[in-house]
Amino acid sequence: EKAELMQLFERSILDLLQQHQENSKKQKPEVRFLYALMQSIGTSANNSLAQDEDTYAIDESRYIGFHDKAESLLWVRMESAWSIVEQYYKRQGEDWMTKMQTIKELLLKKGISDGKKMPDGEAGNEYLRRARKGSRKRMLVLHQDVVEELLKEEGE
Repeated sequence: EKAELMQLFERSILDLLQQHQENSKKQKPEVRFLYALMQSIGTSANNSLAQDEDTYAIDESRYIGFHDKAESLLWVRMESAWSIVEQYYKRQGEDWMTKMQTIKELLLKKGISDGKKMPDGEAGNEYLRRARKGSRKRMLVLHQDVVEELLKEEGE
């Protein structure tokens, strides 16, 4: 009887995991990107955000970006964010197949990230912004409140 209960329990867990995986594949790519990124930030020494740009500029190699509390923005090096998202889905047993350009376009178009958006049909969109200090790398700039609201909505 105990063995049967354990099998039932294990089967239930596997079913839940499979449902979660199928549901996650149905989510919009930008939501999947943000979910993986936000779940991963701060989980290791290599993927944390500095408390501000000054702290980030002192030792950029320690962080993937920084938090701008005054403007409620998250500045993240795109390549680092991309790598984190790929690793997140690899650990889930999934391949991350969406192109970086697609994500950058969706985030800007939907007002999730900050950049320069040209009128439809015109070239010249800028998906990344240059940091003001340090090596002044071009970074993905996310509106923290929009990200949090979007993930909350999608989680319901």
